[in-house]
Formats: sequence, structure tokens, C-alpha cells
Amino acid sequence: MKTRLCLLVMTTLLVTALPVAATTPMLTENDKTELDQLRREVIDLRVEKEVLLKKLDEIQTLMSLPDPANPGPAFNDRVAQEVLDKMARATRRFARRNNGIYPEHMNQLTDVFPPYIKDNYCNKIYSGFHYNCHMSEDGFKFVATPLTVGQTGSKVFAITTGGPFFDR
Repeated sequence: MKTRLCLLVMTTLLVTALPVAATTPMLTENDKTELDQLRREVIDLRVEKEVLLKKLDEIQTLMSLPDPANPGPAFNDRVAQEVLDKMARATRRFARRNNGIYPEHMNQLTDVFPPYIKDNYCNKIYSGFHYNCHMSEDGFKFVATPLTVGQTGSKVFAITTGGPFFDR
């Protein structure tokens, strides 16, 4: 590839002189044929160069995209907030159906049919966050803590019985 690029540079320099050289009366027909062939090769190399530059741009674009295996803190932050919201909604729904008494354990929400919530995130790691659950008959507090602040999440998120999200 280096050889082709060097050839491209050299022939590009030559091409600027080719039109003048082609009109020179000292050239034989054979020389003119060779110059035409060289001109076509230079054009082919220019096309190859454009294709290579486009491919290089595509590669650079792909390299700047987030890694699907590690989507980054902003994505994980959104997931953590959604999980906390989902747990809070399920817990509040349970309390509404049970005269204002909240569940003391997450399995009271997951181990019934139909479940209030499908997955138990308490004391588990999910999408770069560790989830802690504090539950009692009087209320709840769910906390999502990033495993590594700045890499798996930007901050700690929490939601409580009577309040909206808060972060630290």
C-alpha cells in the first residue's frame, strides 16, 4: 500500500506536466501511447485514493461510536432511573391495593401472579449500577450506585416513598 501511495504522489506530480509533454513535437507515437496509459493509471489511482479516503472516514466514524458492550455513563444513568422508577411504581401500586401498607421484601412484588414487577434488582448489579432496597410497611427507599463513577454511571440515584428522584 505504501508503494501505491508513493506511486500516486509521484504520478500526480507527473500528471501536471503530462499535458505539456504530450504536445511536445519530440515525442514519438510510442511515447504518446505510454503517456496515455500512464494518464489512465493515474486516474485509476486517484479513484482508488478517493475510495480509500472514504473507507478511512467510515472507520473513523465507527471508532467514535460508543461500544455496544459498554454504552457509557449517560446510557446507564437512564437505565438506572428507569429501573428505580419501575420499582417505585410497583411498590406504590402494591400499597394502593393493600390499604397503604408497603411490601417489606421485593419478593412480595415478584413472586405473585401477576407480578407487580418482573425482575428483582435488589442487591444486584445491572447495567453498571448496584441496587440497594430499603423496604418496610411504612415505605421504601431504592438506591442505584454506579460501580465506577464516571465510567459505569455519573452519580448515585435514589427514589423514596413520597418523593421524586434525587441524586448525589
